[in-house]
Amino acid sequence: MNINKTRFGIFAILLTLSLAVISISAVSANYGGASVGGILDGSSEYAGLSVKNPSDKIFDAEKIKIPSKFKQHENKTKIQVAKGKKISYKAIVNNQGNIFQDFKGVKVKSAKIDFGDKTKIKRGTGWISHTYKTSGKWYLIKVTIINATFTSSKFNPTFGGGEAGNGTITNVTKEYLVYVANKPQLVISKQVQVGYTSQKEQKKGTIGVVAVTVKNVGSLSTKATKIKIWYQDPKKYGKVNPKLKKFTASGKLKALKPGASTVVLVKFKIPKQYAKNPINIKLDSANKNKNQMSRARNLY
Repeated sequence: MNINKTRFGIFAILLTLSLAVISISAVSANYGGASVGGILDGSSEYAGLSVKNPSDKIFDAEKIKIPSKFKQHENKTKIQVAKGKKISYKAIVNNQGNIFQDFKGVKVKSAKIDFGDKTKIKRGTGWISHTYKTSGKWYLIKVTIINATFTSSKFNPTFGGGEAGNGTITNVTKEYLVYVANKPQLVISKQVQVGYTSQKEQKKGTIGVVAVTVKNVGSLSTKATKIKIWYQDPKKYGKVNPKLKKFTASGKLKALKPGASTVVLVKFKIPKQYAKNPINIKLDSANKNKNQMSRARNLY
C-alpha cells in the first residue's frame, strides 16, 4: 500500500508500528527514545554532539586506521582533534530521526558526555570543556540525552509526513569515534582582508594586496612555507583558471608554534572586472608541512 495515498493507510501503518515499538519498549525500557502521542522511536539518532567554533578544532579522521577493538564502531562518525587543545562540546537533540523530525521548542533538561578516556563523565546542558592529553589513540565518545522535551515535531516523510505533535526524548545515546593527533595544522583564522597598494590602483578599483591571517591550531610547530592565491577555474574547485593564470601570486609564511598566528600579505591583483570571480587560497603551497592533521583543510 502506498502510505501517501490515504489517511487510513497512514494511520493503520503508524498504529501497527506504534504497537510493535511499545511492545518492544515494554521489555527493554532502558533503551529510551523519542516519544510522541504514545509512539516510541528507540533510535539513537535523536542525540547529537555540537562543538563550539569547530572549523579550527575538528578535523576529518576517515582515512586514519582504526584499531581492532573499535572495528564494531567503524561506521560511526569519526573526528580528529589535537592533543592538549581545550575544546567545548555540548549534547544536543538531533533534528532528524527514524520516525520524527523538525523539532521545535526543544529544551534539553539533562544530559551527559563520556569522553572515553577514563576521565569523569561530565553532566550538563551547556558547553562542557575537555582536553585529550594522550595522542595517537582512538576514543569512543558517548553523548546521552537523559531528558529533553519539544513543543512540536513532524513525521519523517517515510511515515507519511505531517504534524506529529509535542513529546519527549529520554535516555538516548549517540556514539562518536575521536582520534587524538600530535601534529601541526595550518588554517585561515580570520576573514581575509584586501587593500590597495597605490592611489592610482584605488582610482581604477584594482585591489593590489590580500591579507591572510594564518594560525597553527595543531600541537606541533610548523615549518616555514608559502601560501598561494589564484583565480579558480569555474568548472573545477581548487584548480587555476587558465585564462587568469598570470594573476597567480605567492607569499612567504613563517614557521609557527602551536597556537601562534601571523598575517601574510600577498600581492594578488583583483581588477574591477574580475572582482566577482572566485579565488582559491592554498596554505603550505610549498609542501613543507605534509604531516598536518588535514592537508585538505589547507585549501580555501
